[in-house]
Amino acid sequence: YVQSGKTTNFMSVIAKAADVGYRLIIVLSGITDNLRQQTQERLYDYLVDPCQTRVHLLTTQEQDFSEITPSEALFSQDELRPLAIVKKNPARLRRLNAWIKKASVTTLANCPILVIDDEADQASIDVGSNRQSTINNLIQELLSHPKSAYIAYTATPFANLLIDPLDESGLYPRNFVVTLPRSDDYFGPERIFGTLEAEEGVDPDDGLDVVREVPIEDAAIVKPPTNKDQLEQWTAAVPPSLRRAILWFALATTARRLRSKEIRHSSMLVHTSMRAVAHQATKTAVEAELVGLRKSVASQDPAVLAELHELWVSETQRVGAEAFNNAPISADEVMAELLKTLDSTRVLMDNYLSGDRLKYTKDQPETVIV
Repeated sequence: YVQSGKTTNFMSVIAKAADVGYRLIIVLSGITDNLRQQTQERLYDYLVDPCQTRVHLLTTQEQDFSEITPSEALFSQDELRPLAIVKKNPARLRRLNAWIKKASVTTLANCPILVIDDEADQASIDVGSNRQSTINNLIQELLSHPKSAYIAYTATPFANLLIDPLDESGLYPRNFVVTLPRSDDYFGPERIFGTLEAEEGVDPDDGLDVVREVPIEDAAIVKPPTNKDQLEQWTAAVPPSLRRAILWFALATTARRLRSKEIRHSSMLVHTSMRAVAHQATKTAVEAELVGLRKSVASQDPAVLAELHELWVSETQRVGAEAFNNAPISADEVMAELLKTLDSTRVLMDNYLSGDRLKYTKDQPETVIV
């Protein structure tokens, strides 16, 4: 169940492992700085902050592994639990392995290590044909110490289950495979798309009426050419269905803030191509659309206001507030606050050509189209 509490689960495992004597805790957190920082922040808030006298952080929000305190000194303290949240990056993992090995053989023999591999289907698996993958080799080196345990977490475990189970040195789950339970308030694909057949004790349903299909003619507008030269010259446009989605994003974000009386993160994803050059063209088109919407709402353009009013009424009739145990909000209430939402919305391109990154920080709530 994607987003069903994976991080909360492994934080709980870490806490229990620390209580029963695991000395060194290592969390391998994806391959991006963004994911590592998010994981670092959550672990600090829920695990480190309440137990500061017992946990020694080896990484920080800004800094991946670069510890200078000798490992021998930290591993020798019975009550101390060093904790590292490390990106799956060769340089960082080599530095971590070298640091651990500086402890004496006797100390390491009495230092149980727990390695939590988050997003374990990413980079950890040995996919090398002629030689072992670098990250896989470094993880195995991490697990080569006398007392080490490895737990892999991923929402997509297919690649992990295709590892050769007969390879004793591999990362195939040799002891257990557990599906995290679905909580009562879990919102997943069944709520959106419905179920084809009844589960035991659960009646089948058609899901919420929230999926809107993109017309073929609109898809053709946002799809970039495959030819490289043509792609460089391509100008993206915002077809009616994408405009409607942007309007709904602004309306729904405004309604949520009216209900909660606070500004929280709110993000919309536009993805029409895997080509980074196409992303830039699409960003330019969406930004222009957003600028036009701001001007129209600010000037009280009758046609745009009617368009927004019709959209709010039609969508809330298809899925009412009562479906989520919320109080209904009128179109007039939403329209009165809409310009604030539009003014705070920015468009962000997150790819290898961009210096921008989508970050959900605690102190700066984002309204963003990505």
